[in-house]
Amino acid sequence: MTVGILGPRETGKTVFISLLENAAINYRQREDKDFEFNFHPAIIPDLDQGRIDLLTGKWPGATPLGQPSEYDLRFGYPKRLGGLMTGRVYLDFTIFDIGGEDVSEAARMTGRLPKEDRKKFIDSLSPSMRKILDSNVLVFLIDSGIIETHGRDRPEQYEKMLNYDRDMAQIISLTEWYKAAVTERGVKMYPIVFLTKFDKIETDVLKAIGLPTNFSDVEVRTKLTGIFKNKEREQRRQFGEAIMDRFFPNSLGHLHGASLAGAKIGEGVKYDNLQFFFSSLATKVDDDGTRIPDITTDANGKIFSLSYSEEEYVGFIKYLGEIAKSQPGL
Repeated sequence: MTVGILGPRETGKTVFISLLENAAINYRQREDKDFEFNFHPAIIPDLDQGRIDLLTGKWPGATPLGQPSEYDLRFGYPKRLGGLMTGRVYLDFTIFDIGGEDVSEAARMTGRLPKEDRKKFIDSLSPSMRKILDSNVLVFLIDSGIIETHGRDRPEQYEKMLNYDRDMAQIISLTEWYKAAVTERGVKMYPIVFLTKFDKIETDVLKAIGLPTNFSDVEVRTKLTGIFKNKEREQRRQFGEAIMDRFFPNSLGHLHGASLAGAKIGEGVKYDNLQFFFSSLATKVDDDGTRIPDITTDANGKIFSLSYSEEEYVGFIKYLGEIAKSQPGL
């Protein structure tokens, strides 16, 4: 099972991977000692550098153009019966991270081609691009920090948000056309949206579109919840989709239209329900006026930690486990 991460430039892919590693470490320490993780020795220096940068108040470097990063991870999820652990399910994850410019350019080029030439273009994609598009789980990172509500006062920023929505829609469309062209009939795909920099959305903005400040306060609008649906996931979905419907409608439309690409080509790719997670990272302004990651310490001022939405990343880790355990043969 593989996990692909997709997003335009400056969406926060490198920070996302660094926080995911930090969450895996803390999850085992604080919540479940029976959970295990292992990273391939060859990638530990590069993978861990991002986490070290954040813990020392620096931003990790962006993924270089044309230089994909491939992270092989193994998670061990405990199996329990009546509160007793009976064993573990070991799951391998390969996460591919490529520069946002590479993805955006590939999407734009595909969009310019006639339909009859798109298959040829797909065959010409680089190996790194093919790997990420071949992933079973596709994580779309969408930058909440780019949201702009004062179009008349800040037209340049408002246009930037509209262009971002267009670029994200192209990326999503690229994945769907690729899946429809190369994926075997009946294969199930798992789309996930991670709204990054969520702390940058002002409370007034959420209130203006009729949302509470937290997804957990959403009143679920379905009678089936609790019987056939997971309430928390339904709250997440309604909360996340309301934000995207207002600020990234083109992207949301393509996420919902995923199956249409396959229908047009005659393939039977299946898409699971869209899942949402929300990433926040506390920051502060340093002496030079630059905003940097905020580091907290314990009462003795000796143990350093990040202030971020760790529960979201832990939830993501658990959700990946659910997906993998549901696969045949596990």
